[in-house]
Amino acid sequence: MKAFAIIVRTIALAGLCCLVGTARADAPSAQVFPGSLVFGVVPSNQSLSQTVTFTVTSPNPVTLNSITIGGTNALEFTETDNCFGEGHTPQAFPQGQGCSVTVKFAPTATGAQTASLAFVTDGVNPPPVPLSGGIPSINLFNPLDVNLTLQGTPVFPGASVGTNSVRLSCPASPLIATLSSTSDGSGFVFQDNYIQVTPTGAESGTNVCTGGTNDGGYNSCFQRAYESVAPHFVGRNPDTTTVGEASFTSTYGVAPLDVSSLLTPGTTQTVKFELMDVGPSGPGAFLGAATLDLVTNCTQAGVAPGGTIISNPINPGDVNSLKPQFTYDGTAGQHIFYDLDYSTGTGGNPAEHGVTIQPNTVAQVKDIGIRQADFTNMVTGTSAGPAICMRLDGELDTDGTTRLCKAFQIQCTNANDPTAKGVNCAQSTLRNLLYETRFDSVLDFPPGSNPILPFTGPGFLMGPDVWTSAPCTFTEGPEAGQLCPQSTLTEFFGAADPTAGGTSRGVNSTFVPVLNMPLPITIPIVTSREFWTTWQNTGTVTVKFISSPAIYPLFGNPHPANGFTPAPIQSVTFGTTPASVPVPDPTFPVPGDTILANTGTCPTTDPGIIVTPSSSFVLTEGRYQLHFFATDCANTEELNFRASNNPSVNWAKFKTWPVNIDMSKPVPHIASITVTPPTKKNQPAKVTVQFSCSDPDLADGSEGSGVFFCGPYLFFFGAEQTPTLQYTFSAPGHGAQTFSLTATDVAGNSATTTQSYTAP
Repeated sequence: MKAFAIIVRTIALAGLCCLVGTARADAPSAQVFPGSLVFGVVPSNQSLSQTVTFTVTSPNPVTLNSITIGGTNALEFTETDNCFGEGHTPQAFPQGQGCSVTVKFAPTATGAQTASLAFVTDGVNPPPVPLSGGIPSINLFNPLDVNLTLQGTPVFPGASVGTNSVRLSCPASPLIATLSSTSDGSGFVFQDNYIQVTPTGAESGTNVCTGGTNDGGYNSCFQRAYESVAPHFVGRNPDTTTVGEASFTSTYGVAPLDVSSLLTPGTTQTVKFELMDVGPSGPGAFLGAATLDLVTNCTQAGVAPGGTIISNPINPGDVNSLKPQFTYDGTAGQHIFYDLDYSTGTGGNPAEHGVTIQPNTVAQVKDIGIRQADFTNMVTGTSAGPAICMRLDGELDTDGTTRLCKAFQIQCTNANDPTAKGVNCAQSTLRNLLYETRFDSVLDFPPGSNPILPFTGPGFLMGPDVWTSAPCTFTEGPEAGQLCPQSTLTEFFGAADPTAGGTSRGVNSTFVPVLNMPLPITIPIVTSREFWTTWQNTGTVTVKFISSPAIYPLFGNPHPANGFTPAPIQSVTFGTTPASVPVPDPTFPVPGDTILANTGTCPTTDPGIIVTPSSSFVLTEGRYQLHFFATDCANTEELNFRASNNPSVNWAKFKTWPVNIDMSKPVPHIASITVTPPTKKNQPAKVTVQFSCSDPDLADGSEGSGVFFCGPYLFFFGAEQTPTLQYTFSAPGHGAQTFSLTATDVAGNSATTTQSYTAP
């Protein structure tokens, strides 16, 4: 989804003549050029300088009192100038004269660095000059605990213990590529034993760990002193530990490694980084590695999931903090907006809606692309086995071609637990909206993933923090022991704007939006006059449901996709609303809805058909829609899905069945009775009756069920008003007689009218 805003500024023409040739009183007394400084990529331990000129524009002399650098990253920038006298005293400049300021950017941290350069004068100050720059880095490996590798098993030279391939698009000049244990490029590289870099087209990798200990003919990235205490270290840099009485705070690795010579300038290529281990033929070797980042001005070609956005503490008593919003940049394919809504419902009180927020809860949202093959493994053998992950333009695998599965992870810390976990995030006991995400590009709909198939739909699959494979069960929180993944989707807006609605008790952590999710199948059985009609003549309605777990494939193929295992039915939820109003949106619980066959603890076996207990309720006369859905043990809700490109239209709708109550009797009307005397002696007279029947409107103003029988005539589908009918019969006797006309409506209500006549 892309949003555009156009801001039009207008200037009134009235009085324009008065501005010509006249200096505005609030105009700056001096000009600075350029108006901003952008330093771009600057390698760690290096700097870049640019110059700003200060020139007086006022007809009168202007005194420059001071020059300051302020802002979030002010310490990353320094300035030198020739603008002041001895002792840094203020200096006056006449019109057209000024001085120059040199700004040096020497970053010490990764990411965007911003500040501003301000000039303070005795006149009207010129606007501050924005300063920006940064060191980009790509995380290759997270820390590995130092440990014995392959206990009791020899480690042969050249054994790979970690691999990460990155597709890089590199500039022609200058090409910067430095391996470091810190994202700013200054941290020493700590790796036992060495790092191998293999660019596209290279016959073999290059060991870039020069300068360390020679270990069995391999230059390592650590010193021998480390090995004697290695089991006590964790792979972070610098390492700090205490062994006996000795305290070690040394850096055992080698200086940051320049690998730019191994890359080809001006090209896009895949580069493989491998952590290699060598050891003796004995019981194994020590292995440890610090975080490894590639600090570079190359960009990842197409691959850009990653990054974390963190909220401020969520205060349950502060409505403004209950809906923290996070924004990413507008890079194509990235989600640009993430909204955690803990204020769902009337009044914005989370406690009223089953949401518990621990003190000082801080949410962290991560963008984690998942490879399609990995996703397939994550859902194999589950009720989501046939599901196909959603993919977006711009997020590609390391081959630069294959789209990654879109995935997120939301974890939280709180006052009781400083470790980020999904279980620490707000959890709801209601089926309500907890968070939503929006994207700025079009989703990829692979073949076979059409979301308008009658028994499949989109989903938002949820798993725990460590959800990487199947079978999967939750390990923490109220869902501990239950099956995962679980589908939490109840809303889906447009092809590029999925919105997650949390089904009951979601432990928020890993989420993947999908298509082709098999849905349960439910048939309602509602008490009515006859099996073929939806009408009844009593306000007491009795209903039960026959519900089946999801079936996939629907027809033919005896081999379900990816080991599909249907989840057993947990419950059926239903409710009624007048037919004259729209069917409720399925996102939030509808007041008055009933839940049947909820077992409390979801079974993990017997995915058979269930028949719910009968449930009765009372309605007044009128037409109604019964809305219903089954929920299986994976929290997948049976809804109707229809694809729409309109981002304001929810794809999900309730399944419905009409329930109609007609307690009003139809009206029989005899228009005339004609008696024809017999032409022969001892024959009965002929009687001709003209009549009609009507069925009145219901109490809600809608049409009634319609006339079913009007005398001997059948109106199978009912009629609000029958035409004038004629019926001829032989008089049953002589003298005073009566004729009775009975009208019956489709709901089973009957009424009779009688009229007298005389037969000769």
